[in-house]
Amino acid sequence: MNNDVQSSEFLGNPSDHYIAKVEGGRLIHTLPSSLDEATKDFSAAQKHAYQHAFEADIINLLVGPLAEARYLALRDNEPINPELVNVNALQYYGGSSDLKVVNEYLECFIDSDELRERKMTELFLAAFNFVSERSNWLAITALADSLLAHQENIIECNEIIDVLESGRCRMATSQSIASFG
Repeated sequence: MNNDVQSSEFLGNPSDHYIAKVEGGRLIHTLPSSLDEATKDFSAAQKHAYQHAFEADIINLLVGPLAEARYLALRDNEPINPELVNVNALQYYGGSSDLKVVNEYLECFIDSDELRERKMTELFLAAFNFVSERSNWLAITALADSLLAHQENIIECNEIIDVLESGRCRMATSQSIASFG
């Protein structure tokens, strides 16, 4: 429980590498040639919802390598912040393929390089904040433990959702018990 690292299994040998592929889970299943083309017949509300789906997918793609970076920083008792672990550094935390997909999303989503860079920074910070929130971190460690325990190569998105929600429930329960003590 030191430094919010919950599980001894999650703290396994640093040389052990586990790879699991998530089946499903994206809100945008097929990237259109452009956001404008895909949403030309949408109402303003539908366009807004579609943009949120794009952003949610990007944040979800960034969370994985950010969780890996946070885990390694905590394990090594090193600081972690968005300046030390920036978007480009995610490639060193298993995020190369995720960054490639994120860039495909952004190229479809935004025409301007400058605006794409700003949006990437905004979404990276949202993902960083998500991973840094204690309840989310405990749910992420519960997911890591579950993946290690089952040693599956392909995990359905719904299975991941169940584990994350149960991790959050355990956090809420432990907080409730602590407040009565």
